[in-house]
Amino acid sequence: MTRDEQVVVYLNNHTGKFFCNACIAKALGINQIQASNATRPLGATICFDRTHGLCYQCGQQREVIKKLHMEEVVDLFFKLAAQGDTSAQKLIDTIVKKHQAGQG
Repeated sequence: MTRDEQVVVYLNNHTGKFFCNACIAKALGINQIQASNATRPLGATICFDRTHGLCYQCGQQREVIKKLHMEEVVDLFFKLAAQGDTSAQKLIDTIVKKHQAGQG
C-alpha cells in the first residue's frame, strides 16, 4: 500500500475527526512532509474537508483534514445544486434515476 493510500485508509477509519499532518505522520510512521503531500490533494476533493482547526489527536490549532460522513457529502451536493451548480444537479439526478430503476 502506498503512503497516500495509507493516509486515506487512516482518515476513512477515523471519519468525521480532524487530524493534523503531524499526528497522521506519527500514527502511520511517516514524516510530516509525506503526510502533507498526501493530504493536500485530498483537501480538493468533495469527500474530505481540509481547513484550519483543532486536531482531534493533539488538540493543537493547525491545518487539519477529515473524511466527511456520507450525509455531509450529500448535503454539500444539494447545497451546490441549490446554488445553480449544474454538475452537482446532474449527479443527483443520475443517482435518483438509478435508485428508481432499481426499485421498479
